[in-house]
Amino acid sequence: MTTRLVVAVALTLLLGVLTVQLSNFMRDTDNARIALIAETESYATRSKLVRNVDAMLAALRDAHDYWAANATLPPDQWAIYQGADLERFAGLVRILWVDAGGQPRHLRTAGTPALNLPLREEDAGAAEVMRAAGAGVDSEAMLATAADGGDHRVRVVINRGRTGGYLVADIDTRALFGAFLEDESPGYALAVEWRDQTLYERDTPASDIPADWQRDGLIQTSMQSLLRVVHTPTADLAEALITPALMAVIPLGFAVSGLLGLLVYENGRVNVKADAARKAEAEIAKLNRGLEGQVAARTRELADRNADLVTLTESVTHDLRNPLNSISVNLDLLAGRMDSRLDDETRDALGRLGSGVRQMSEIIERVVGLSTAAYATFERKPLAMEKLVEDIFERLHAAEPPPPVTLETGELPDAEADERLVGILVLNLLSNALRHTRGQDARHISVTGHRTESGVTAYCVRDNGRGIDPAQARRIFEPFEHFDDEDDEPRSGGLGLGLTIATRAVKRHGGRIWAEGTRGSEAAIHFTLEPEDDGRRDA
Repeated sequence: MTTRLVVAVALTLLLGVLTVQLSNFMRDTDNARIALIAETESYATRSKLVRNVDAMLAALRDAHDYWAANATLPPDQWAIYQGADLERFAGLVRILWVDAGGQPRHLRTAGTPALNLPLREEDAGAAEVMRAAGAGVDSEAMLATAADGGDHRVRVVINRGRTGGYLVADIDTRALFGAFLEDESPGYALAVEWRDQTLYERDTPASDIPADWQRDGLIQTSMQSLLRVVHTPTADLAEALITPALMAVIPLGFAVSGLLGLLVYENGRVNVKADAARKAEAEIAKLNRGLEGQVAARTRELADRNADLVTLTESVTHDLRNPLNSISVNLDLLAGRMDSRLDDETRDALGRLGSGVRQMSEIIERVVGLSTAAYATFERKPLAMEKLVEDIFERLHAAEPPPPVTLETGELPDAEADERLVGILVLNLLSNALRHTRGQDARHISVTGHRTESGVTAYCVRDNGRGIDPAQARRIFEPFEHFDDEDDEPRSGGLGLGLTIATRAVKRHGGRIWAEGTRGSEAAIHFTLEPEDDGRRDA
């Protein structure tokens, strides 16, 4: 009896410990999922906010240039410009032009939106305060002001130095950022801070939540001002994000562990009776069958979810391609019909729009590739690597600008791998190699393979482009990273997803991927398509 009791208690304690470990693992996984959602929301909001702020600053610079060109002329000779670009930005309380002699001349307010009106007497006091604030600024600056009636205010000064005059704008940041962020990150409390001053707040953040659920990041405006944007779930969103099943894991696990301990004790006590032993054996077999059924059901559920995710990705990307294609076709049509009547600036603007559409299309294709590499059905079969590489290279090389690129393959060993995933892997590696050799007098790419000491085949894609800084060799496999040196301009078309997709494809095969090279001369990406005996896993 003592032995049976000790065994039952030990089993109960062991299962209790395993239950706690399982609960902690599930909680950490859930927190990581929620943190990823918060990071995605934060990145999207910061991207939109900095674009809108820079658009407003560009409109203020245009207003500065307008006054600089017209303020010295009689009003009846002023160019026609009513400040329509400024009217779409909520929160621009006042905009003042101060002439070269330091005198306030023209004040634009919500009541007088036009730019070409003289300063009114009732606005003289406010204009003098604004003039004094901007008198010491010789370029561009954002200045803090005291709160006005509970509103958060900042003052922007633009002095571009061509006429001696300058522009001062008073901005209600609560109204400005409220308009910019009206539809962004629903369910999150937002705050925008600058120099320890809160410029905008929305909703009440939840308390007592994990630190990873909150995200904050910096954005830099074209005026070099750094704004800090803080994302925190509200109480309602935090409650919705929590998985209810996590609350029941520990009590249910303890209950199960106690029950199993009791069963072991009772089974041992009645083991002397053959009939009781047979019944206990039958019960255990029944429990095992139920567990196998649960495992099979969970496996099917996971496969269904992966299929749903792939279907959703393909559906969304398909719906995005149609409007992008329409935009591209209409841009080409507009440029063709209006070419003789367009000035250089407008042609450049149309060119930038076309470039943006093409880059968005490439992003969509890379997202599809990333989804395929992560969730596509996996099937190993014999694969002729040399023919696969040559076919993909021919397809990519047809669209390459001069000079031509030479490809060397030698005799590539065949592989036992998933053809679709390896096709995506080779496509991304060759695309990177082609892009990084542009600008070289002689462009060369080689794809080779050899047996490693551990008995697997390692393949290598090498190019004579701008090379890889050894310090960046591991970082380039992360999402949105580039080959480029930090001091260089980003290369055209580099989205930072190609090597991430390649990494996913390699890991689906159980292999590893790593980079080597020399800065300024060559780069080589190595990969294997099967596990190695020595257990190395680099990426």
